Amino acid sequence: SFLNISAHNNNNKLRFSETGGGGEKTITIVDGSYDILELGSHISGLMGDASTAGLTYTFTYNEDLLKVNLLLMIVMV
Repeated sequence: SFLNISAHNNNNKLRFSETGGGGEKTITIVDGSYDILELGSHISGLMGDASTAGLTYTFTYNEDLLKVNLLLMIVMV
């Protein structure tokens, strides 16, 4: 099967930063063959795990518009 995300393709890392400190973070996506929903779920989970502020990220995909959204959820306690 074809791996659309892999270290070999040099497309398995995503850098992001959160306002308020903590610096830049890099997540590494496990090599695999992902559809858009699987990839989004995996990325949002990895970003949440890497969050130093305890933030939650939610991925959505609009198939009609071919549009991806990655939403940041802040839960105030």
